Amino acid sequence: MIETTTPPRRFARVLACALACGLVAALVPLRAGTAADARELRPTLRVRPVLCIAEREAKPCETLFRIDWKSARPGDFCLGSDRQAAPLRCWSAASAGEHDDVTIVTRDFEYWLAAPNDSRRLTAVRVELLYLRSEDRRRQRRSRHVWDVL
Repeated sequence: MIETTTPPRRFARVLACALACGLVAALVPLRAGTAADARELRPTLRVRPVLCIAEREAKPCETLFRIDWKSARPGDFCLGSDRQAAPLRCWSAASAGEHDDVTIVTRDFEYWLAAPNDSRRLTAVRVELLYLRSEDRRRQRRSRHVWDVL
């Protein structure tokens, strides 16, 4: 059986450092409203899917987007989209919400959360439109014969 122990000097240094760090942390007053606090209080927004895939550039992509959000504190929030000026839905004194949005996507856009009557976005999620170009890929690939290696 092999025993591993921390040498006494090293342990003493680690303990002294931990105590010093703890004392320093206790002496530094915590300020309310720091940037870290603001990030923690910012609501989180989730959109599924975040990619809309169309077969060709002439065809738009039609899909159902499931949107949900959560906040650490209850508040008034509105869900918006770059596709229209009016909010999709608003919640009052809520800490979470859900919304389903069926839409035809013709370009990239964002869903976002904001306070009512406020243009500043609290959080946003970008939805991208991708096109499949299967015929282009076949033209770019060169067919090779088995004996091409020689």
